[in-house]
Parts: sequence; C-alpha cells; structure tokens
Amino acid sequence: MLSQLDDNKRMRGYFFGQYRDKDMLSAQLEYRLHLVGRHGMVFWAGTGAITDSVGQFDTAHWLPNAGVGYRFEFKPRVNVRFDVGAGRDTAGVYFQLNEAF
Repeated sequence: MLSQLDDNKRMRGYFFGQYRDKDMLSAQLEYRLHLVGRHGMVFWAGTGAITDSVGQFDTAHWLPNAGVGYRFEFKPRVNVRFDVGAGRDTAGVYFQLNEAF
C-alpha cells in the first residue's frame, strides 16, 4: 500500500514499481494537439519525488520526465494511445485503449 511514482498515467518512462515509499509528490504539464480528423498528439514534461515523510520533499531526489504520444479517436471520448516517455537513464513505451484520465 505504498505510494508509487511510476505508472501509465504519470512519470511514464520509469519502470513500474521502481520507486515506492510512503509519500509522493509529482507534477506534470501536458499539451494536447489536434492534428486532423481523428488524429492527435500529446507532449508532456514533469517531475516527481518520493520520500518516507512529507518533511523530506525539500531535500528529495527529484526525477525528470518527458515524452510524446499519438492519439487516435476510436470513437467519441475513447482513444487509442501510443506514448513514449523518458526519465533519467530510462525510457518506456505504452500502448493503451482509452484516455489517461
């Protein structure tokens, strides 16, 4: 039941379960771009940290994250997602049916 920094919604590019502890803080900016018809792209950048107490975030080791993704609108409000995310010395590829939130 520990907080987890890495999954397919935030900090994409880090291995699932690699960073776990009691407290987590992350932020992500995402820009979505409609291309034409049912096609779109997304770009994101973020950072996150995980510690064993809230008071340690000021000295925590913050991890960077950035990536790009392709979206195809399969039907209204349902997308096929293909994302490539990168972090510090790591990267990941994600394929999913539906939206991130």
